[in-house]
Parts: sequence; structure tokens; C-alpha cells
Amino acid sequence: MVLVMQPARQLAASAVCAAVLLGQPFWEPSIETNYPGVNANRYVNLTLEGFPRHGFAMQNHGTRCEMSGVLLAQFLETAGWTSIPADKRTQFLVRIEGDEVATLPLSEALRRSLEDRSWLALEQCGTPLSSNAAPLLVVVDTNDAATLTIKRVRCIRVVNVAEQRLVEDVEFGRLSEYESDQGTRMLWKEYVRVEGISVMIFTWSGQGRHGRSAVLLSAQVSKWNEGRLRDFLTSSVALRIDSEAKIWRGDEFTMVRLGTPP
Repeated sequence: MVLVMQPARQLAASAVCAAVLLGQPFWEPSIETNYPGVNANRYVNLTLEGFPRHGFAMQNHGTRCEMSGVLLAQFLETAGWTSIPADKRTQFLVRIEGDEVATLPLSEALRRSLEDRSWLALEQCGTPLSSNAAPLLVVVDTNDAATLTIKRVRCIRVVNVAEQRLVEDVEFGRLSEYESDQGTRMLWKEYVRVEGISVMIFTWSGQGRHGRSAVLLSAQVSKWNEGRLRDFLTSSVALRIDSEAKIWRGDEFTMVRLGTPP
């Protein structure tokens, strides 16, 4: 378990330290991805600025474009997915979410058939792509013709179709729509369900600070007072809450600022 999580954790941790020390926001763009483990609802944000850039060509409507970006296979490898045995990879699909949604077999994404032809493009002709396009997923064939493009990729999730439904859990999906405080960035997400209550736990960084928070659906805890909410998070979910933790209740989300991560 530790060895599988290590690549993603190390990359995220180095990004956290850099931002905290410099007091700057994280480099864009980044993509949220899950990583292998017992709980497939654990996520990390990986910034693409930390990956090697490679050039490739793409034919688009008869026009040849010189692009550069990150290999999808390398992104998946960094998140730990090459730890899945080769004979088990046919059970997994790579779900890519952006302006559109597409799935690719993990076994193909990590093989020669797609490993050097699937890209998360960031530049075209040496010019960074606009925020309306980047990161741009591009899959090209042997003639460099684009067979699949998805603009603004924001999440890549690997799903074991033999054990899990491909459709996202509805409540976890609603929690993932929560936006952190202005000026802060979510770094690490984890979803848990305890006693029928869905909770999203995340670490964040921004403006030279970092911390940890929990978000719940307000409808599920609307009748709870502050004491019961704290007791649930500390006793049932086993979270550590600082004495100065703040609770914010909104129409859709209830957020508890837990404090600084240990």
C-alpha cells in the first residue's frame, strides 16, 4: 500500500512545500486523479508543470500542428497505476473528464499502442494553450491524425469495472463540486461514508498557509448542532480538530476547518 501511494504523495508533498515556503499559488494546470489502493476514492492534484515535456505532431482537419505536452502513460505511471499487474489491467478503464468525457482501456494506455500517442497537450507551436483548452487530451493515430481530443481535462479516474460501478457515487459527486476558499487550492481529496453520512476531506494551500478541512452535505447534517457535528468528525470519522476550528454552514455544504495537517 505504501509503495503504491508513494509517487503521488511525494509529488504532491513537494508541491505543498514549495507553495508554502514561497507563499505562492500552485502552478497551473493540474489534474485531479485517484491512485491505487483499497479506497479508490482517494485523490491527489498533480500539477503538470512537474512533468517532462515532449513534442509531437497532430493533423487537424488537414493542418499539421506541432504540439508539446505530457505523456498520458507517464501521468498514470506517476499516480502509481503501473503497479497493477499486466494480466489485471484489462479490468480497468481510464475515465478522462473535461469538456467531454471519454474512457480508454488502462491496458492500452500503458502499452505501445497508446503510450506514445496519448498526450496531455499544453503548447501549440511553442505557445501555451489558453485556459479554454489546456490541458488538452490528444490521441493520435500512426498518421498523426487526431482520433480523440478533450479540452480542459480536470479529472482522470481509473476504475476497476470488475469491482466498481463506472458511474460516480451521486453524493460524492455533489461534494466534489464544493469550491475551496478564494485564494486557496485543493491538493488532496478523500471521500468517506460513515453512518450513512458522506464526507469529503481535503488539504489545501494558499497565501502562504496550508490546512485541512472536511465538507458535508448540509441536508444530511441540518439538524445537528455544533457539538454533535464535532463529535461525529472526531469519534466516528477519527479526524483531529483544532480547538480553534471554524464551522461554516451554507445551503448546500457544511464546511469544518480542521486545522493544520499533522
